[in-house]
Amino acid sequence: MTLKKSTITIIAQIIILFSLFFVSIIIDKAIIFVLGIIIMIICSTILTFIESRKIIKAINNGFNSNEYQIVIDFLTSKIDKNYFKYTNNICLVFLALFYMYNDEAPKAKELIINNSLLKKSKELYYSRYIIALAENNKEEADFCFDKVINLKHSQFNAQKETIVKIKAMIDSNIYDNDILENTKIPLLKKICRKISGEEVVFDSFDSIKMIEEKPLVNTKGIYKFVEIILNILSCLTLYIGLIIITLSIEKYKVITSFEGLYRFLQMIWVMFLILPISLGNVAYGLFLKSKKYKYRSNIIIGLIFSIFLFLFGSMSVLSIGQYKEDKDYLYNLEKNIDVDFPEEFTIVTSDWTRGDQTTSDNTLLRYESVVRFSEKTKLSFNEKWIDELTINEMLPTLFILQTTNYEKFMIYCFDTKEYNPQTINEGYEYVAIAYDDDNNNLLIYEFYLK
Repeated sequence: MTLKKSTITIIAQIIILFSLFFVSIIIDKAIIFVLGIIIMIICSTILTFIESRKIIKAINNGFNSNEYQIVIDFLTSKIDKNYFKYTNNICLVFLALFYMYNDEAPKAKELIINNSLLKKSKELYYSRYIIALAENNKEEADFCFDKVINLKHSQFNAQKETIVKIKAMIDSNIYDNDILENTKIPLLKKICRKISGEEVVFDSFDSIKMIEEKPLVNTKGIYKFVEIILNILSCLTLYIGLIIITLSIEKYKVITSFEGLYRFLQMIWVMFLILPISLGNVAYGLFLKSKKYKYRSNIIIGLIFSIFLFLFGSMSVLSIGQYKEDKDYLYNLEKNIDVDFPEEFTIVTSDWTRGDQTTSDNTLLRYESVVRFSEKTKLSFNEKWIDELTINEMLPTLFILQTTNYEKFMIYCFDTKEYNPQTINEGYEYVAIAYDDDNNNLLIYEFYLK
């Protein structure tokens, strides 16, 4: 199946939007996403204008030269071959109008009644009124008359003046030569001549083919079975993904909340692996549609969960800027605080230096780290380490809460080079370190006062 150019454009716009979303997250600049959307809207508007301008130019040339058939052939060739839906809509509206100018009113009506867009087109109410008069369809004529009279834009003023004259002519059955002389629509000329007493034969509208959409039927048999299974699986995709992620995280024996969040974000790409289930449901819905079966549940459910899976999977990029497993952090800290740590370890560090923070206490974090040493490695402690914290109220609240059962502690001021100070002062930067013997790990907080 060949995609329409307008469909390709929409897909491209969606891809661009998601790309902008990723970039804004990666570089932590929401403004990029907003500016990108604005630029995309501006570019789409300009490109639509350029594309539609070519169409309108050809329409104006054909109208002024009365070469209606040339315009009809041109518009017919352009339908569904434009990059923007707006341009395609222009082609449809003017094709109906030029059918009227070319004395092909039945074709105009056929085009209108088989297109929901044209039924609501302001530009076609006047033509529909004339067709209704030719068919003696008073209800349709009255409807279209009211629509034209209530049009607000100045471009319809000429139509409003003319339609009032036409209605007066019809109601009084008195011929109005001014209408005949000033219209380019052959069908209206015929109506005028009929009222003047001439023998006029109107084109038959009986040959118009109404495109009938066959009602969709319920699925049955294997189709029904697959429909139900795919809908159920689509609804379970998020739970399946979360179960896989939870089982994957368990091996890390997460100690702190930020480490758990990091491992979660690290593994959330798993949602992309499950995405084919929901997308497959959408594809199956389209397949059911082609077979004239009811399909909306598959497409709707599939799209909803595809969006959720895609957005959740995309959250993995959050770990790129916020979290690191770079061992250099601990190596540098060793030098700064003059403490030796074992060589065999793993580390997860959360960087709080980017963006804004909100805390319940007076401390702001710079870095937060969890260090795990191998089972065969044990730390040695000297006088720089203490067994109990004495300035709890001055330390980050999360550090205190998470180190309740820790055995060894160290507070170090980078500015004064003091170990375990009795006070925490504004303007100075500190690091708080706690060791847990049970898990053989360090919890490290770099911080300063607000």
